[in-house]
Amino acid sequence: MELSSVNWMRSDSQVGFGLAKVEANRFKVLNIRLDTNEYSDEVSERKMPFDGDMSIYFGAGDKGFSIKRMTGSLIYQIPLETFPHQFSTLRSLHGVIIRGASPMGRLLSSQLRGLSHQIQYLDFDSAEVAVSNMLNLVCACHLRIKNIASKRSNYDSVTLLKIKQYISQHIEDTSLTPVRIAKTFNLSVRCLYYLFASESISVAKYIREERLLAAKKQLISSVNGKRSISEIAYDVGFNNISHFCKLFKSRFGETPMDMKLRYRV
Repeated sequence: MELSSVNWMRSDSQVGFGLAKVEANRFKVLNIRLDTNEYSDEVSERKMPFDGDMSIYFGAGDKGFSIKRMTGSLIYQIPLETFPHQFSTLRSLHGVIIRGASPMGRLLSSQLRGLSHQIQYLDFDSAEVAVSNMLNLVCACHLRIKNIASKRSNYDSVTLLKIKQYISQHIEDTSLTPVRIAKTFNLSVRCLYYLFASESISVAKYIREERLLAAKKQLISSVNGKRSISEIAYDVGFNNISHFCKLFKSRFGETPMDMKLRYRV
């Protein structure tokens, strides 16, 4: 439900803001949608604004610039032709979502909300400058968020590699658990599982998989021909032989003994 709107377009006959209809010609516009809500302040018992996520996307719209206050959202519609010098930067924002809970999200939401209240009192040129500066801020915040995400991604990749190396080096240790690994790398267990989510496997399953692969490698090696199944199982961190045999068969389709005999032939 649309509660109110402010429309703005420049023409030979009119300069400024008003609630008059803009012409029906449709243009490519940049939509900036701020999800909004309210909560009750327990002290003042007043309704206070609460800003949610901000989504940015292209669409078709009227020739003029507009701000629409909808139920639960605030929508800026900005014709790209209005700011041609920013077009190359603005088009990279399509599909971007900026989380309202982030510092950047809170900064942008306060700017969008404030501008939506004050822009109707500005003349055209002042409004154009205000919107242009707001768009610069959106672009700058987006680039900052991308840089942080990129650095975080690089850090996560390096950390994950180090954790995998650590697991490989301590595969024979029966006390090798997610809790121990998290403590070793000064991570929370939740963060550790988050790192392995990119591998589409949990850290516990990754450890088990590495142990089973290490056991298979020993079983098919001629060097370990005289070693028992239990010795090999203990060597790769299993302390329950029946459990090891069950997992091994489930993973490779045959028992450890069957595989060992097959490679002795």
